[in-house]
This record gives sequence, C-alpha cells and structure tokens, in this order.
Amino acid sequence: MLKKIGTVLVFFFIVVAIAAIFFGVRFWRYSKRIESTTIEEVDISQVANGTYRGKTNFMLVSAEVEVAVQDGRITEFNIINHEHGPRYSGAPITARVLEEQSLQVDIITGATASSKAILKAAENALREGLAAQSDTPSSAMPDTAQQNVE
Repeated sequence: MLKKIGTVLVFFFIVVAIAAIFFGVRFWRYSKRIESTTIEEVDISQVANGTYRGKTNFMLVSAEVEVAVQDGRITEFNIINHEHGPRYSGAPITARVLEEQSLQVDIITGATASSKAILKAAENALREGLAAQSDTPSSAMPDTAQQNVE
C-alpha cells in the first residue's frame, strides 16, 4: 500500500514539474516578446482623414483599438477590446497619446504589456491610414473623406 502511494506521489510530482517547465517556457517567450516589441512613430500628418482599427496579440495580452484622425491630428482613441491581467490595464495610455499626439509616450507603470499592446494596435491602425493616404492622391481626397478600415 505504501509503495503504491509512493508511486502515485512520484507520478504527481513529475506531472507538476513538466507543467511548471511548460508554462515557464511559455511565460519566458511571452516576456521576451513584450520586451522586444517596439512602438514605431507614425507621422500623423501623413495619415488620411478617417477612422482606423488595429489589433495586436501578445498571447496573454491583446488589444483592438479604433483611432480617428482629422487634419493630421488624432481626434479619438478608443479601446474596442482589451484582454489583460486582473489589475494591469494600460487603458489610461489613450489620454497620453491624445495629449501628446504621438505614440512615443511613457507606458503605464505596472502595465507594460497592456500599454505596449494598446500602442502597437494603434500603430497598426495608423499604418492603415498611411496606406489609405498613399493610395489616394491628396488632390482627389475631399476634406470630409472617411476611410473605414477593419
């Protein structure tokens, strides 16, 4: 009987060790991905007027945002969907972007991954606006043009 209990305990500890290694490697990869992510500056003056959506996914943290640009200025920055840890939301970063009119803002302390996910999604959205601007000659685009990009 004691031998059977010992075998079960050894098996249990082996399973726990394998799970710890598996999740440790996944978390290490996640951490490296966040650390290596850079937010590139987008020249907002070159973004076509319109509202653009962008997404990013860092496994444990993801964001989908909507950014509106009018006359070379970000006029709205809304988070459509944002998955993050229980207390670590980078949502206040939208106010910083609107104030600075730039994606090069300080991240929210304690919410590095969340902040980077939101900023990277915004970068992706604004890049859609750059593509829209390069596809349409500026003389052909009326001031009231709206570009909706999913």
